[in-house]
Amino acid sequence: MPVNIESDVFPFHKLDSVGLQEVLKHLTLMDVFELSYTTANVKNVLGETSLPIKAIKISYNSNQPSIEIASGTSTFLWTFGYPEGVEMSDAGEYKVGRFLYKCMKSENGIHTDHFDIEQGFIAVLKYICSVFNCSNAVISELIIDLGVIEDCRTVCSHYTGFKSIERLAIYQSVPNHVAILSFGMNFDWILTNLIPKDMFLGIGVTEHVLTPRLDTFDLLPTPKRFNKILDLDHFGMSESEWITSEDFLNLNPKTAILMNTSLTDEDINLFIKQWLNSTSDKLEWIEVQVQGRNLSKESILADLQVQRDDYHLQNSRCSSIYRKFETSQVIPFIFPLDSKKVSRANNAGAATISIYRNTFFFHVKNDGPITPQLEMFLPERRREAVGIFLNGNGIVANEVEHAGFQFQNQIGPRDEVFPLRQMVQMELERFELRRLRGQPNEV
Repeated sequence: MPVNIESDVFPFHKLDSVGLQEVLKHLTLMDVFELSYTTANVKNVLGETSLPIKAIKISYNSNQPSIEIASGTSTFLWTFGYPEGVEMSDAGEYKVGRFLYKCMKSENGIHTDHFDIEQGFIAVLKYICSVFNCSNAVISELIIDLGVIEDCRTVCSHYTGFKSIERLAIYQSVPNHVAILSFGMNFDWILTNLIPKDMFLGIGVTEHVLTPRLDTFDLLPTPKRFNKILDLDHFGMSESEWITSEDFLNLNPKTAILMNTSLTDEDINLFIKQWLNSTSDKLEWIEVQVQGRNLSKESILADLQVQRDDYHLQNSRCSSIYRKFETSQVIPFIFPLDSKKVSRANNAGAATISIYRNTFFFHVKNDGPITPQLEMFLPERRREAVGIFLNGNGIVANEVEHAGFQFQNQIGPRDEVFPLRQMVQMELERFELRRLRGQPNEV
């Protein structure tokens, strides 16, 4: 709770810089923030000899906007909203600029139910930067929900002075046509001035383009192209209908997510062949989702020399720090057991090809943790479905009595086996992704 005292119990502000640094290194960021509200002298001293901040995470979301800073030893969090499941106590009122916030306090954060996602948010950020040394801080994440931020350019302009923007995520929780149009007009400015290293674009923008039609012209709705995002090493898009075959074959990222594309199986086949004939080792993985249909494995793997993949035996999923969507949460991609492997000539590299429903995942190398295969075992029950077998006769759920997980040994050459546990994991991943986006889960 902020304390307003007329005299110092401890002459904190009279310490020299060496003595002050010695004291500060034993304090948490929460301690320093609270100290800044004791006296004006103490606040001024903290501003002059403050703890260096390494990273700042900014989230403009509709549920709980937040500012989180991190030093080498601790973190401090300010939220506009009370986090669930966190033990809090009354912290009284904090005056930040012209705003007065009634706050609660947790172990490493201050939380208020006051909701001012623009001016009030910036006032708190400026105060934090006046107390802590943020001169060399990077913005580790800048997440903006256009459902609550109408003027994206103005918001982004506050972050152009930071050392770097590691990740930028733009999405929309509720429709806001004005915000979408504003973002579309200012997209190039935002990328030019923020220069993010990684970006997720969770919206699509439709433009009306004058298109020739026989003897006249029509204004036709056309997906806007966001060409600058393709220059980044790491990017993802939820609406990629504007990506052409030529765009796809000319991509040169480290990681990429292209959702809701209109790419064909033949486009993906050409992409694999192009990678096999290339000498570049830049690509780590790329994920492509097509809209309105399932992918054809036969077409994608046509004229390719493929082998049964063995990478998933040592690592069951791609847990890349770049496989994120609208939030900070990493969502791993689980490799199907029927994944295939393609290899470049002269042992110049190999890649895992995973095709599951409408999704193609091309994995060359992993930057995340290694997750070995889980032991496939189900607890004993009276009767248990142990696998789904796809064959010419349709889908069959095989059941055995008093057994754990079993594999069939006699399977025809065209049959495929999908262990039940893995299918459940894949569906849970889809469920979690829909939940994070606020999409309905339809049965």
